[in-house]
Amino acid sequence: MYLVKKDDDKKLYAMKVIRKDVILEEDMLKNIIEEKGILNDGNHPFMVHMNFMFQNDVRLFFVMDLVEGGELWDHLREQTRYPESQARFYVTQLSMAIGFLHSKNLLHRDIKPENILMGSDGYLLLTDFGMAKELKGDETANSFVGTLDYIAYEIM
Repeated sequence: MYLVKKDDDKKLYAMKVIRKDVILEEDMLKNIIEEKGILNDGNHPFMVHMNFMFQNDVRLFFVMDLVEGGELWDHLREQTRYPESQARFYVTQLSMAIGFLHSKNLLHRDIKPENILMGSDGYLLLTDFGMAKELKGDETANSFVGTLDYIAYEIM
């Protein structure tokens, strides 16, 4: 992720850069298309939104809102215990973002503190939809994805 400034409005953005050869080598094209769709259409107050994207011969560039508060992971390391009211505040925001995704038949599949950003206003935003999957009809997600550190032991 890079911090970038747009020339015309001088606004700061976060930019995700993905090499096209890596997309093809790791068979990630479907994932990238899914992520692009979610970031473009995911107009929800507790999800990161993509402002625009562009590409060159070698890379794709996703330009998203800058979330200045950092990852929830960092906040959890600093403050290991939150008051119940604050925890409820955070869980409510995440539940609303996940509920929004589910209402569109989308599964995030990699929810972890590193993929939850905290804005400077204290609100959380769900990010990194690279492993998301859209379910069609009665389809189920029978694949094994995500970060091993966060997978339930009974799944492994």
